[in-house]
Order: sequence, then structure tokens, then C-alpha cells
Amino acid sequence: MGENVCAMLQRSCATVWILIALSSWSTVADMVPPSHSGPSLPHWADEVAFTPGATLQTAVDDAVRKGSPLLEVQAGDYNFGPVAFTVANAHNLHIKGAGNGPSGSSLWFEPGYGVELLNCSNVTIEGFSSDTLNPAYSQGRVADVNVASDFIVVDVEDGFPLPTAEGSVLFNQTCPDGDPGFCGEIKIIYWDNSTRLMYQGQQMQAPLGNVNCQGRRCTAYARNPISWVPPVGALVTISPRGFASRFPIPTYYKGSTLIYNCTDTTLMHYDIHSAADMTFLENLGGGGNVYRDCNIRRRTWPAGAGSRYAPRLLASNSDGFHSMSAGLGPTLEDSELSFMADDFLNVHNRLMLLASIDPATSSAMIVDPGGVLGHDVHPGGDWSKHPRRITHAMDFLRPGDTIKLYTPRANTLDYTLLASLVVATVGEATGTPIPPLPQGQKSRIEPDAPSLWRVTFTSGGTVPALGPYAAVVQMDGLSSFGAKIQRNYFHDSYNNIARLPASDLVFRDNVVQRCADGIHVSYDIAGPFLEGSLGLTSISIVNNTFLGVVACPSDPDRGNHGCASVCSTIDCILDHVDPDLVGAVHAADNRVSPKN
Repeated sequence: MGENVCAMLQRSCATVWILIALSSWSTVADMVPPSHSGPSLPHWADEVAFTPGATLQTAVDDAVRKGSPLLEVQAGDYNFGPVAFTVANAHNLHIKGAGNGPSGSSLWFEPGYGVELLNCSNVTIEGFSSDTLNPAYSQGRVADVNVASDFIVVDVEDGFPLPTAEGSVLFNQTCPDGDPGFCGEIKIIYWDNSTRLMYQGQQMQAPLGNVNCQGRRCTAYARNPISWVPPVGALVTISPRGFASRFPIPTYYKGSTLIYNCTDTTLMHYDIHSAADMTFLENLGGGGNVYRDCNIRRRTWPAGAGSRYAPRLLASNSDGFHSMSAGLGPTLEDSELSFMADDFLNVHNRLMLLASIDPATSSAMIVDPGGVLGHDVHPGGDWSKHPRRITHAMDFLRPGDTIKLYTPRANTLDYTLLASLVVATVGEATGTPIPPLPQGQKSRIEPDAPSLWRVTFTSGGTVPALGPYAAVVQMDGLSSFGAKIQRNYFHDSYNNIARLPASDLVFRDNVVQRCADGIHVSYDIAGPFLEGSLGLTSISIVNNTFLGVVACPSDPDRGNHGCASVCSTIDCILDHVDPDLVGAVHAADNRVSPKN
């Protein structure tokens, strides 16, 4: 270790090495807190000598408390179980692991937990890999298909949980509000048995609705009609969103690696092999974070994970990289994102709802629907025992900031800017009931997630008269603008290349291979998901290579029936650019081939 670490711990270097090397090399069971029963231990766990994750957590907490500039971490397998590894309130700190390869520093979690950076600036995390002790999804082989009754029969492989609440807490079959059936979106994805790649053309088809298991043979009923019929013998994964309820806002937004309220933070030489939710998720803060050689990929070596570690098809149950409402957008470069059950990439902000506005007093009541699920959130449905932490962008609005009011433009996907207003005062209207949401939002926003805020405006701006919920509110200062996505390899996704409604974004020198739809620069989900940013400008798609990207045309029947061809032109890749946004998108020197 370096001299900085020795000084930080106020011990000799020799003593530090001994403490880490001899700190209770225990089995997984030693690390599971008694308050968490958790799923059963993986069958390969007896092959691995785990260091308790608490050892590493204590060293990081000490480094933060003492303001140390460097913490070096020894190679090994660190087991956190059902607890996040948290770096909180750190500034000017470099945490350097032994590498993201087989002989590096490996962090192990139960599905639904991972690394969280909270309220940090100028922090670098380097040289780690992250994996889940148990798979975050169910995996098996199709034994039968019944299209008429919309079910498949699956033989679940050893080493994977049954797709039931008893098999894994991630398969939540009772919603917190008592709604029956599976609570969140659970995707059924089919894979070629010989190549172990996803079959193309099945994008976002019928999710799981119910399941019955006898032993390890399960009958899985699709929620929608089965329109893409898998062959018997195909491999299949059944993957839940680890924290989702039936309300996507904000429960679909949870990151295995969460970067919350951070500025100028760097992750590098960092691999994730398994995630039950969004894999990398950044939210709020000044942004300008850098992700270099940050990879999402299947583990390909047994060393360090036990020779009986069951080979997994999926590396992530949801999006690969997601930036929401940071100040300056991310730089994602020289990375590989692969084998995920949703989009490779999303960069956007969170839109607010204008509950009411009063021109006479230059004031408004604004509903913040909630951003992401934050620190110390637990999977499963009993949120009375584990209250969710929900982030709110309105917490970051300050006097002098500008907010914009937009209304949807009739018969288009576009929005009209009504007003740009400078904030005079802002405060949460604690105790004031939130006016009833419109039905479309009420069915999509978790009832306990929104917060209500009263905002007044400085003189000089014209405050329009509007009815309840007639407009949405945007904070341009928190819109992840200026993102750079460059020199990455994106391959094997169940959904889109990207959703990129963020201004001054550059997507260049990337290779994209095998996924189920192109690049969306669209306000098509501004309503249902409250994702902006509105009024966006300057998106560059330059010098990229697109191979084997399935075309899902933007027509009313797009769904599964519209995903039968493969793109051969850049117009196909950009089919989901709104007509009103075509002028904002610059595409040049891209190569597109249907071959994969």
C-alpha cells in the first residue's frame, strides 16, 4: 500500500496488510446480517474464501472521515450480502482496487444491492468488479409452448431461482397495495441454445403474468398474447425489475451502481457481471462524471467465483447506463455494455407537473413525481419494514434558477414553450395535500412518491394563466446536457440502442451490434414516463458502426409485429426521431449493415 493509506489508518504498512489479510476470511453466511433472512447461499460458495464487506466499508469510512487522498484495496472477494457498499460525502478521494479481472478486487452482493456513491465530488473508483452471489433472474430451457393459452413450460436450470416469490424475493407476487399477480414488469427473453445469443425480433414481447412450478418445471403464463413463438429447446430467461411496483415512476429507476448528487466523479476499470435493475444510474448533482472502461458483461471465468458458478445469459435485468437530471451530462467511453434486458443507454431529465399557477401572486404549486429509488432501498413488497428513499429534483431548485413551462402541442409529439420564469423562493409544501393527479399520471406514479412544492417568481416574467395540470415543468439546469458517448462497444440488448433527449449530446465512434431497435430522440415517453428534456438542441450521431440492429418502425403496430426486419440505413436507425426534432439531430459518416 502507499504511504497515504498507512497515514490514513495511523498504522505501519505491515500492520495494515496483516489486518486486511487476516480479517476473518469467512463463509458467506458470516456476512448475512440476522435481520435479513435472504435467499439461500449459492452452491459454489464453499469454494471461495470471502472477506466480509464490512472490512472494506470500514476502511472507506475511515478514509472519508480523515480526508485521505488515496485508499488502495487488496485483491480478493468481498462479500456484502444484502447491504450496499457506500461511499458517502467523499471529496478528493481515490479508491483503487486491484483490477477488474479474475485476480482483482471483486465485490459480491445479493441481487438488488451494489455500489452507491452519495454526495461526492472529485472521487475516483478504480479497479473493481461487481457480481451477485445468486442470479438475479431465472434461467432454463423451453419444454413446451401453448400459443392458444399463452403459456410456456420451462425447465429451470440448477443454480437459478424459480420465477416465484418463494424462489427469490425479486419475483414479488403481491404488490404493496394488494394488487394481485406479479407486481413489476418481468421479461421473458428467448435465446439460441447453440450461440447463447438472444433471438432477434422478439423485442419487449409478452411479459410474465403468472407462474406455477412443480419441482423445477414451471408453467409461465404471458401477460399478453404470445406473438413471437420460441422453438422448443430454446433457452429462456425470466428477469424482473428488482424494485418495481406496478407504478413505473419512480420504481423502475434503481441502480445497482448508483451515483447520486455527485460532481466530477470517475469510475474506471470497473466491471459489472450481474444487476437486478438499472446497471449504472446517475441522478442529480453537478454531474460531469466520467465512466471509462466501465463494462457490463457476463462472467467468463470460474476463478474467484467457484468452478460451480452457473454460466449466466444475462448481465443486467434492465438498462445499461442511465443518466437522469444531472447538471452536466456524463462521459461514457472505452466501455463494453452487453447482454441486458433493456436499453443500452438513456440520457434525459425528469419533468415535473404543474398542479396550479396564480399570475396574481406570481406563484405556482409544482408536483415532483420522484426521480429514482435512492440509498437503502430493499427489494420485495414489504415497504412498511423497509421504507423507500425517493429522490426529488425539486430539492435542488434554488432562488435565481430558471424553470420552463411547456404544454403538449395538439396532434404531435412536440411541446410548446409557454414561459421561462426565474425563481424567487421555493419550499416544500409539507402538509398540503397534493391535488388529485390526472388519471394518466395517477396510474403510473407510485402514490407515496410525489412531493408538492410552492414556488414564487421574480418580477419581469409573464406568468401565464393555466388550469390544473395543464403544463409540465422543466429545470434546464438539471438535464444531463453535454453528454459524450464515445468509443464504446454496445452489443446484445433486448431493447433500444438509446433514448437521447438531451441537448448538446455527442454519440461518436461507437460500435453497436445486435439489439432490438434504433436511437430514439423523441418525446414519445415525455407523457407516460415524464422524461425530457424538452426544447432540446444539437445531438450528433457521428462515425458509428451499426450491425444487426432490428428495425421496429414507428407506426401504430410497431410492437412485436413491426420488428421483423434489420436496419441497413441510418434512416432506419433514426426512425424514432420526432419530425419536429429532425433539425436538432446531425448524423454523418455512420456505417449500417444488417449483418451481425
